[in-house]
Amino acid sequence: MTSATSMARSPSVVLIEQDRDTMVSNWIDAIVVSRNQQRHFNVYARKYAETMDTSASRRWMTLDSTIGLKDPSTLLAAINSAAEELDLELDWDDAIAALAGLDWVVAAVVAKGVDWTLPAPPAFEELAQQRASCARAKVEVRVEWGYDSHTILVPMRDWVEIAGGGSYSDEEPYAYEGKRFTARWSILGAGKDSLHITYDDGGEGYRGALAGASIRGPQMFGHDVASLLIEAALRAAGSAVDQRRDEDE
Repeated sequence: MTSATSMARSPSVVLIEQDRDTMVSNWIDAIVVSRNQQRHFNVYARKYAETMDTSASRRWMTLDSTIGLKDPSTLLAAINSAAEELDLELDWDDAIAALAGLDWVVAAVVAKGVDWTLPAPPAFEELAQQRASCARAKVEVRVEWGYDSHTILVPMRDWVEIAGGGSYSDEEPYAYEGKRFTARWSILGAGKDSLHITYDDGGEGYRGALAGASIRGPQMFGHDVASLLIEAALRAAGSAVDQRRDEDE
């Protein structure tokens, strides 16, 4: 049997593939999504079943398709339409994880659209391949201490590492009451005590959750990608804790 993605000319994933049957026949239904170099999506409702117009006893047939989708909202509508066409109920955990293999940002926005858990943060190389302009961006992190607002710019490569539990540190000069100081920013993951800022005399400017700072990254489809990455990291960390708790019990 060929794959449900056999007709796709661009990178593609299967959101769901399900064996179906009645008293007299059986078949397979599948929903396939592909993404081309222009970052447009195609959605296919496909069926693997017997056909009378070919020498092969069974083959994959496309019952419906929606082509050239440019944003997560139209993609989600087309996926739901395909599910309705095939009378399938999607497992969004599997579907969103599959979509993330094509485009993590779009998968995260779709997850938001169905009020579902965000996919695990991607590796930087994966994000760079999927969204080159996003990978080149920097993330602004801003906090307040004293009477001033302080800002640091974090390259997206390092931000993705932070979302994956990695660390990052840098120094930024600032002025206070006419004097020059240097603040040292240290970020370790995205947890409760992940952002720590100290300055020259050993004083502490800020200590707390990275999510408690003002974060501004590249904007896509009405969402801040940097914030989505941190939210995904926190969800993944929470899921890991829940899993360990279940195993201990």
